[in-house]
Amino acid sequence: GVSSTPPPAARRYVYVGRFGAVEAQSACRHVGRLAMPKLPEEREALVDLFQAAVDAGKMSRTWPGNTVWLGGQFNPTQRQWMWKDGTPIEHAGWAAGQPSAEGVNQMSEPWLC
Repeated sequence: GVSSTPPPAARRYVYVGRFGAVEAQSACRHVGRLAMPKLPEEREALVDLFQAAVDAGKMSRTWPGNTVWLGGQFNPTQRQWMWKDGTPIEHAGWAAGQPSAEGVNQMSEPWLC
């Protein structure tokens, strides 16, 4: 997973591995919290981190090894994707056919911390 650490202006992400939803939150505690890239520069930093993880052999360029979850989930009551801090996800560059878990339990999906 990838963890983010505040403050936002200096936010950095750390790849700590791939985990299920519950495990990701625990794995991230020692370095920060689940990644919630809300700003363009945060999203760019994650893209750079993903590329570095692929180059290092920690992630794949193909599914399922290139699939990660950030600190967000679908809120069935509000019928929208929300960050773990309760704010709506306003910008999402979903790939074609995504998000695949909308309206279902995402606890079995891999999360990125």
